[in-house]
Amino acid sequence: ATPADAAPGAGHMRQEWSGVGQHDGRWQERKYPVDSLHGAYSNYALEIFANQTGARGLIQLGRIQFLDADEREIPWERIDINCDRCCGDESWLNLQAADHVKWCTQLEDFPDNTARFEFTFPQPVTVATLVFTSAGDLPERDPSRFSLSSSSSVNAAACVEANATTEARLEADRAKQ
Repeated sequence: ATPADAAPGAGHMRQEWSGVGQHDGRWQERKYPVDSLHGAYSNYALEIFANQTGARGLIQLGRIQFLDADEREIPWERIDINCDRCCGDESWLNLQAADHVKWCTQLEDFPDNTARFEFTFPQPVTVATLVFTSAGDLPERDPSRFSLSSSSSVNAAACVEANATTEARLEADRAKQ
């Protein structure tokens, strides 16, 4: 897997990984060093563009974590996702869980077949490593192309829309679990 860096704009940096192969095992952590994100930010966006077979079909993960330069986990306080249909037993809420549960959904459920997660941290943090834990089955669903970007300010339109629906989605997901 090779990171491809995009030229950063003012207050915004981005790193992309492509050609990432499937995890060797199920429920396996894999670390992706973040080389191009310098500085501390309160908001990070993770976009997943493709699984092992392309930009269509099911995508899944067991967990998403962020580590600092000392390999300590950086807890996030809020996650927003650009999909209202991504609920159910394999909810995106499972991405926080340390036990063996997964998030799984169709890439086609997202605008442009791209899953976008907006993570908000309680204070600005510097992410040194992105960690994905694979889910327990079907390695062809593992992400193969994704990016992490940071910003000194939240996208205001996305934040307003997300805040309007996040609480309702959380309640619906909790009711189903």
